[in-house]
Amino acid sequence: MSHLLALPTPIRFSEWYSGYGYAFNSTSAEACSTSLATYLADYRNLQTDTCDAHLDCILENTSESLKAKMSSAAIFLGVLPAMLSMLGPSISQLSLLSIRRPFLSVLIAMSAGGFSVDRLFTVDSPAHILAGVQGERLVPRIRSTHWGILVSLTEYLLALASLFNILHLTTRLGDRTIMSFKCTIYFLPLLWAFSLTFVYLVVAVPFQFSVVARHLRGNIAASDSRSIDSSPHGANDDFQLMPLRNPGSTAYNPGVDAMGTEGTTPQKTTGTRSLIMRELTTSVSRRPTLRADDMPEFETWMAALLNIATFTLAVHILLGTCWFSSILFLSPGDAINIMLRFFGSAMACRLIVAVELAGMKAHEMSSPGKEQRAPATEPLRYETRISPGSQPYSGT
Repeated sequence: MSHLLALPTPIRFSEWYSGYGYAFNSTSAEACSTSLATYLADYRNLQTDTCDAHLDCILENTSESLKAKMSSAAIFLGVLPAMLSMLGPSISQLSLLSIRRPFLSVLIAMSAGGFSVDRLFTVDSPAHILAGVQGERLVPRIRSTHWGILVSLTEYLLALASLFNILHLTTRLGDRTIMSFKCTIYFLPLLWAFSLTFVYLVVAVPFQFSVVARHLRGNIAASDSRSIDSSPHGANDDFQLMPLRNPGSTAYNPGVDAMGTEGTTPQKTTGTRSLIMRELTTSVSRRPTLRADDMPEFETWMAALLNIATFTLAVHILLGTCWFSSILFLSPGDAINIMLRFFGSAMACRLIVAVELAGMKAHEMSSPGKEQRAPATEPLRYETRISPGSQPYSGT
């Protein structure tokens, strides 16, 4: 168990991956024993040339076929950052989740290993982001808060397992491999994986002051005041708990609260207990209140910040491709195993985000571009004329 929790070490050439480790260890300790001893005497100096000298010795005593296989493994790892950008959640999705469950969103940012990259200069609206999430097809509505807490704890365990997986992978990569462009550096995989958390926080913290965040907090407070298990109707997406704008209005009005009346606030539990219960309870056990026609758009400054984050993520992918494709002393089998473990963490985090965001939206937002249904309180009316000059008949 101790080797699983070990921190990365600056000593190179002491541990190897299982694929070709036996061959490299034998070459390092026998044919290149002199250069190894010279390196170990000066390993604390990150600017030393002794690391490169020992690396050259190992490569000179390695067969060409083994070098070709190492090149194949480097190609596999080189595409890893781009693949993770297809599997992980997006920063905009995590930002929406942070309003209800901030701690879980930070944990996912640390555990995902990669973020989905949105198109530059094209920022989707919050309604479109929520409508594109199809987590409701994976987990149904939960009628009990107790079951909601159990699902939430399962999400935390899954996120923590993903975090441990990423931490273990990146530390082992630093210990057991060499990056060809800088032999003495051992912490780049760890730095690359967890720098995503910093990028996320740069977006998520200012997002808390946006009009979208205020709108979501109002809806969440209203939803928490009537959880699904407290309603005799059960999990009914069609039940509109409360309107969020004036009747007949087509624009979001921040002056109207979640009850639809100015100057009043819904009854809700405040304080630390409310925050803890909100964090510990999955959104699929709460009454959904987010509707497409009520959602405001991102402000200009928030859209600009999301575009900056998109560009930063593109640079992050580029650096990851450069670093991972320069890794030496891996077999193709080792590289594939590493990739699959990264994929597992990314998909687990994507699943959690999909389920949570799906629990926050009403049924009408189940798919992008879906036609809105008329509210039950405003039935359609029609007129039928029997003959010219007769009185019209009105019905419902």
